Amino acid sequence: MTTFIIIGLIVVAVILLIMSFYKEDSNHEVDQKIENFSISLMKEMEHLDNKLKQLEKIVKEERHVKALNHVVQDADAIKKQIESLSAEGHNNEEIAQAVQLPLEEVEKMMVEEKKSEVVSG
Repeated sequence: MTTFIIIGLIVVAVILLIMSFYKEDSNHEVDQKIENFSISLMKEMEHLDNKLKQLEKIVKEERHVKALNHVVQDADAIKKQIESLSAEGHNNEEIAQAVQLPLEEVEKMMVEEKKSEVVSG
């Protein structure tokens, strides 16, 4: 009796094994959907990465422009201060100390200012 049960179980196992080879793989469709989703997700991430790089570049350029504008404004303010001190009769050394610049730089700015007055005047 037990031999019939064992033989029966072996026959059922062989039949199931043979059926598993002929059965259509339903996981194939799911695998394909997952693969397509992964590909579209990767493309979207690449697109977002490119957008992020563009935005970072724009922000960096804007910061650079703002910094340059600030430097130009500071230079204009220093030039006005130098002109004012010069008009009050201070010598170049006193002006250099007041604006906290080297004497050579103050003299250079004053020469440039005199040149621009000659050209515009």
